[in-house]
Amino acid sequence: MGGLLVPGLDERTCASRYSSAMYRKNTARSPCRHLVKRLREQEALQRRCGPGTAAYWRAAERLGSRRNGTAGADDEGCKYLVLVPYRGLGNRMLAMASAFLYAMLTGRALLVDRGESLADLFCEPFPGTSWLLPPEFPIKNLQDLTGEAPESYRNLVQSDRPATTVSELPYVFVDLDHGCTYHDKLFYCDDERHFLHRAPWLLMRTDGYFPPALFLNPAYQDELDRLFPRKDSVFYLLAHYLLHPTNKVWGLITRFYDSYLRDSDERLGIQVRVFDGDTPFKHILDQITACTSQERLLPEVVEQEPSSFPAPAAAATAARSKAVQMTGLNSWYYDNIRSRY
Repeated sequence: MGGLLVPGLDERTCASRYSSAMYRKNTARSPCRHLVKRLREQEALQRRCGPGTAAYWRAAERLGSRRNGTAGADDEGCKYLVLVPYRGLGNRMLAMASAFLYAMLTGRALLVDRGESLADLFCEPFPGTSWLLPPEFPIKNLQDLTGEAPESYRNLVQSDRPATTVSELPYVFVDLDHGCTYHDKLFYCDDERHFLHRAPWLLMRTDGYFPPALFLNPAYQDELDRLFPRKDSVFYLLAHYLLHPTNKVWGLITRFYDSYLRDSDERLGIQVRVFDGDTPFKHILDQITACTSQERLLPEVVEQEPSSFPAPAAAATAARSKAVQMTGLNSWYYDNIRSRY
């Protein structure tokens, strides 16, 4: 991966970190030298400030006693971003990549609320430390936090003296739900030097992907341009750096690939996403089949009785095989398209 991943990690504990590249096409989206340098610096920060370190326990103790002490980080220079990802797995992956980029830009160690399954799904991305929020974290029920909390960014920007207020709070909570308010969205305009840098603990709840908004902030533009000369490579590189399936999950992935995808000449993915309830719609199915036909993604289907089909031509043996993978929240679309072939 062009230096994206640090060498020397134990391959046996996370096979996907080393073998997943064999399943990908060649790509021009390689990390630049500056991104590799910043990743190594972030790894060092995570080791110095992460769970189990003296710096973390001191910061957590101050947080638990709800006393901030001096404004800003402790004597180790440790500040923290606690991510509370939610909704489906795809949303959580987008949130983790987004929060990691923000943490790297603002000099914070990233800790992720493990929820019910995170530790079972992904390997630890940082060598010599953990990115999982310890169960003993003093702020409980993180999934229940909302923008109405007194510590929320929304309330701070509506106050007359936000910088002073931050210094008095044990943490700041940022609600970046897709339905958040105008005042919550001002977070994307904050240049970190205004007052958020005063908060040793920043708690963030999000279900989406927000790096494009960071590119619009003058405080981060120069650094982001150096990190990602190709803007379309941001998620590609961050996801390949952070998100490595555990051995159990990797086994499921590779067995599926070997069974259904390996020997195909072409692969087609179809995702069906309908937001109008769980009942399937025939006009959605008609749109899908019209698209696959007009764009020659799938062959035409002759609606005849099997006995009336002509004998197969000799050239049919040389036909290319195509694997089609459909995803969706209702199997009705898949069942109908599968029955056509």
